[in-house]
Amino acid sequence: MNLHLIVDSLLNILIFIIPSVYILYHIMLFKFGNKSTLFLNELRLDNYPTLSIIVPIKNEPVDLLQGLIDNLNEVEWDKKKLEIVIVSDDTEDYFEYIKNNLKIPDNLNVKLLRRTIKEGYKSGALTYGYHHSTGELILTLDVDARLKKYELIKAYKKMVSSNCDAVTMKWVGYYNNRKSKVAKALTVLTLFTSESIQKGREKLGFHVFPVGCGTLFKRSSIEDVGPWDSRLIQDDLEIGARFLAANKKICASDAMVSVIVPEDFFSYYIQQTRWAMGESEVLKNRFNEIFNSNNSILKRIEVFFFLTQYLPISTTFLGSLAVTVLIIFKQAYNLSMIAFAIWIIFNLIYSTYYLQLARELGYTTKEALMSLGRVTAYTESLSPFILYSSILGLIRRNKTYKVTPKSNKVTYQSVIAIVLIFGLIFLLGSIMAYLLFRYYLLSFWLLIYSSGYLYTAIMYRNEL
Repeated sequence: MNLHLIVDSLLNILIFIIPSVYILYHIMLFKFGNKSTLFLNELRLDNYPTLSIIVPIKNEPVDLLQGLIDNLNEVEWDKKKLEIVIVSDDTEDYFEYIKNNLKIPDNLNVKLLRRTIKEGYKSGALTYGYHHSTGELILTLDVDARLKKYELIKAYKKMVSSNCDAVTMKWVGYYNNRKSKVAKALTVLTLFTSESIQKGREKLGFHVFPVGCGTLFKRSSIEDVGPWDSRLIQDDLEIGARFLAANKKICASDAMVSVIVPEDFFSYYIQQTRWAMGESEVLKNRFNEIFNSNNSILKRIEVFFFLTQYLPISTTFLGSLAVTVLIIFKQAYNLSMIAFAIWIIFNLIYSTYYLQLARELGYTTKEALMSLGRVTAYTESLSPFILYSSILGLIRRNKTYKVTPKSNKVTYQSVIAIVLIFGLIFLLGSIMAYLLFRYYLLSFWLLIYSSGYLYTAIMYRNEL
């Protein structure tokens, strides 16, 4: 086969075909998941099981933790059968500050613990909290999580009625910076993700993975598979893979948990690179458990899709970078109009569902489009960092990561410099594709691809 044709086909697969397949995957899941689940309201709970809520913290403002304590005090559950286990990885001085300033309601059983050996970040903290808990049920929450009064009851009803080993709650995003366009977009995308990869996958009979904040476990099920592996970053995916191998049933529910979303570019950068690293790390370390399980081939293949959700971002970046380098060295490779058209169609369908959800959340069409544009640009500009993080998850044993900031702003000027450099490289490729070869589609693609990087480098300050 002609080498030119092989390279040309490979570029189109990387840039358009692989992303189109994953977009179609999420569209399909959303279509099945975006339907309300009727809870069994007639199901009476005369005898509540004991419940332990585990909350890992590190360097969190006391008022944020106080807000969670006050919130949980209002949640419907037999308080005599409820305990809150707070696991702190803070310094001894700050831990004492928390103890002295936290106001715990008299009727609430709160265990405030500090790990002296900080093994395994959040996974290790969850395991530590688990071993110091007593509940028949275990709920994992982040410090920024908030529950409405009856959401725990809803989740437990789902567990009882569907005989689940664990139940995930539906994420609903919230934010404090009302001017943040990226936060607006992420509240929509958070809901979209809950409807697709949680409820959609359950309705199609696929294995549902836990979520890091808002999964209700049976203690007996955790005992069967073992608690969270402190060696791995992504606690939810890691234990979810072992639930899959053990044929444990995880259900998705309409019970809601409010979680704070990133409000600026750098918070989004920290979140996405950590998730990308954790995803590839779990795929590497739990590969045998997943693909040697007793599940059908289709279910195992679908798990591969679920655990490679960052792959399209990386392939688009690699394909665009490769074609740009080829152009700079005056090698002529064009893109397929058919592949581009398929990519456009799937993106338009995806955007339609995004706008539908945005309007349900009260956003105007203008607000929805502007916020979608910004988060798309931000995600695009994170491509090299996501690729790098994914590779680290596959090859490096001792990894570190930063926690997504809940309040304090952070900046990384080196990140912006890299974003700007790639934006200029892709812009140069666009100009050369037009001037040297008159490749209109390739020039247009590199122009719009570079615009995400350049937009981010210029506009990121607006949300700091």
